Amino acid sequence: MGLLAALTAGVAGVSCVEWIPNDQYCWNAQGDKTCAQQFPDGSLPYCIDASCGDPGAASPYGCVAMLPEEQACYSPCGDGASILEDACDAGASEDEDEDEDEDEDEDEDEDEDEDEGESGDGDVAVDEEMPCDPPCEDGFFYLGHSGGCVELADTLYVSDVQLEPPYYTTIEDAVSAVPEDEVNPTLIVMASSSIEGSVTVGSGKKTIIAGGDLNARAELSSANVDATLRVRDGAEVYLVRMTVTNSSVEVAGDAVNVKDDGSRLYVYRSLLRSRKNGYGIEVHDASEVKVSSSFLWGTKGGVKTSEYAMVETRYTTVGGGWQGVAWSCGSWSSEIDLIRSIAYSTTPSTEWGWCQPQLSPGVWVTEGLDMGFPEWFANYGMQDLHAVGAPPPEDHLVNRADGDPLCDIDGDPIPEFGGYPGADQVP
Repeated sequence: MGLLAALTAGVAGVSCVEWIPNDQYCWNAQGDKTCAQQFPDGSLPYCIDASCGDPGAASPYGCVAMLPEEQACYSPCGDGASILEDACDAGASEDEDEDEDEDEDEDEDEDEDEDEGESGDGDVAVDEEMPCDPPCEDGFFYLGHSGGCVELADTLYVSDVQLEPPYYTTIEDAVSAVPEDEVNPTLIVMASSSIEGSVTVGSGKKTIIAGGDLNARAELSSANVDATLRVRDGAEVYLVRMTVTNSSVEVAGDAVNVKDDGSRLYVYRSLLRSRKNGYGIEVHDASEVKVSSSFLWGTKGGVKTSEYAMVETRYTTVGGGWQGVAWSCGSWSSEIDLIRSIAYSTTPSTEWGWCQPQLSPGVWVTEGLDMGFPEWFANYGMQDLHAVGAPPPEDHLVNRADGDPLCDIDGDPIPEFGGYPGADQVP
């Protein structure tokens, strides 16, 4: 197949767009790795030069479905170089004997790594048969240990590049395309690292909103006076590898707000934050929220419930900034269960709402801790979260149990024994 045909095959069903090389264009960025990040479904895995073939027929970011015939057009590693100039992923100069020697060395290294038990910035040892993000079959998506690989009704994308469906430039348009009362969820992949906008998911819709990069969170942000993400009318929403931010200075401004009987929200490896005047998550009526390996933070509080709402956190950090509280239980019989989690606030517990949450053994609660938001991060720019600047006391170390997540907010394994509560395993 010729190059032009390959380009056309790579974007079947997608209209022509203007292709402007920039710092996100794979040739200038990280080549095939950029394509894998922008198109996590693997539909457009190869990076080519904009000058090859007809750029008007190519996909955004310079990614296509098939390898070009001319090697000078292909850049597996980016950095402005073709495979002829930089064969970083090919190893073409190695002979068979050297490959065999390398394989033996790699086997030895793997054995040493298993003995040392090193696994990311958590430096903990877990069974390698339990990966943090195991691959699923085509048409399935991994929802964490408790959810496993679930079958999808469809996959949609939100990107800052204008294309035809299934690509959308706003989260509102993508959610509007999700069918109502579908048995299986529709996956919405945030193909761009940051998208501005707010959205209501309702009418019994079932959707997964997920960051497209396995190693980083995508951000959805707004200044909506209600909330950036609103779950209503019996909808079922999953947040995976997401940062949801609200910067409203008005009366409200939650990151996430859940209402109406039967509405459900599941949060995994995500950060929900209200920077100005709201809660990380606010839950009402007979709705249900389950959070794992995540961080909930707001200037009013991390979590608020009322009526018959139920919130459960596992290996999660819940924080209230400024004069905010970690949690607040409103009227009636709402419930907050903190399991192997961390709760902190600048306001003492005597001022915490109408009720106290159910605290599992090992929950670490700190009161009157006057800490700014950045101090929760080892690297604030990268949002690498750690707990209160220091490890908790040894009597707060916890053992992972059935129903707990296997990995923390960064994707590092949570040890079976002697791990830290909260969102992040501290090195």
